[in-house]
Amino acid sequence: MKDPLSKAFLVLALFSLSLASGIAATQEYKAGRNVNILALSLFSDQKVLTNCLTNLTNIEGRLLQPDKRRKALQNCETISQKIIQTSAFNAFAWFVSAFVSFQLNDTPGFNAALMKSYDIAPTESWLAMLRVSLAEQAFSELSDYNSTSHINDITLLLNGTKGYLC
Repeated sequence: MKDPLSKAFLVLALFSLSLASGIAATQEYKAGRNVNILALSLFSDQKVLTNCLTNLTNIEGRLLQPDKRRKALQNCETISQKIIQTSAFNAFAWFVSAFVSFQLNDTPGFNAALMKSYDIAPTESWLAMLRVSLAEQAFSELSDYNSTSHINDITLLLNGTKGYLC
């Protein structure tokens, strides 16, 4: 493929396929069906995980009837675990798993998943912001390791050049 236009079309086609995969997984999740499909790329995995978090944390998600909320939480956990099975170093998938575990009152699962997220991506500021918010909500449930990691995340954000906490 020496033609730049052909390369551009190939990139566009692969991006479209990846995005379509993420949209299909999100639609499966929203429909409340068992999620047995995986996204095709890191980008679409992140999109699906972001949609899970958004749907659980927005007003509509927070006001779901308890049984429907539990089902939505379980669907997000299924999605995050499937992504973790194919990409164990996806710190965002571990974070989503920690979030869901906390919401389901699974303290051991929460601490284990949060620890993995810290270990895999200790210097990712965007993820540190999410972890700080979750750790503050679950402060009394944090293990000693996660308490120390929480302080490290706050320090990272305070020392960063993007002014996340300043």
